[in-house]
Amino acid sequence: MPISFVKFLLVLLSFVNVNVKASDYNHLNLTYENYLRVGGEPMAFRQMLCFLKNNQNRYFVRDRLRPSQPNIIKIKNKRMLLIADLTKPSDQPRLFLMDLKSHEVKVYIMAHGSGMPGQEVTLYEAEKIDRLDLQRILFPARISNRLGSNATPRGVFILDETYSGQFGYSLRMHGLQKNINEKSLKRFIVLHGFEGMNPTAVTSDDPFVFPIPQGNLALSQGCTMLEPRRAKEVIDLAQGGSLYYVFTDFEKNRGPDYCADENLMAIDLPVFQ
Repeated sequence: MPISFVKFLLVLLSFVNVNVKASDYNHLNLTYENYLRVGGEPMAFRQMLCFLKNNQNRYFVRDRLRPSQPNIIKIKNKRMLLIADLTKPSDQPRLFLMDLKSHEVKVYIMAHGSGMPGQEVTLYEAEKIDRLDLQRILFPARISNRLGSNATPRGVFILDETYSGQFGYSLRMHGLQKNINEKSLKRFIVLHGFEGMNPTAVTSDDPFVFPIPQGNLALSQGCTMLEPRRAKEVIDLAQGGSLYYVFTDFEKNRGPDYCADENLMAIDLPVFQ
């Protein structure tokens, strides 16, 4: 393992404040190895660690639905990390939920946004998917921050409050990058469940089974969308301020040293003694 990556792991070690010596990166390397075991992309993990190294204790300006809500946010749930790898097809598990204390990694099938204004949330039965639709169901037709685009935004988010909405138990996503994902709250881009989707999930503690069982796929209106029971699993663990990284071809093309730090809406609050 390259020395620079080992340093990243040590930074993450201090981030989660686990009970091991700072010189022993093997403790965190278990999480990384489990992430790779269930099909994780090394570059996405490295980019997220770089973001944490630079921003783990910073505050960010957040959008509000009501004036009474706070207008700043920070990473508070330091046990869980999430990566959505949208370079992988939607019929394969690609939402990675990492527990930095137990080292368990679980990966879920998730839907992305249709990218087509006006399209409702749509379920596609596995045996009836038209070939013309298949490509945009498997991979995002577009990535966007625009209102009404029905496209999934990319970049870094903090997952904070839960609520019960149109699709039941849901988790709000606060975008941290201006002109990239900061409109997510106003667009009601959240993590939620949708009945009928393929419930397949794979954990690092179980053998990796191929092929992945075939099941129904779906397109959202830009949200991260899972089968309802799986959505509840993720929401219960990720709520309260965990970091979520939506990794797309854009991030992949930026290379391993990219830190997802463009257009960050970060603020440095004064420290009072």
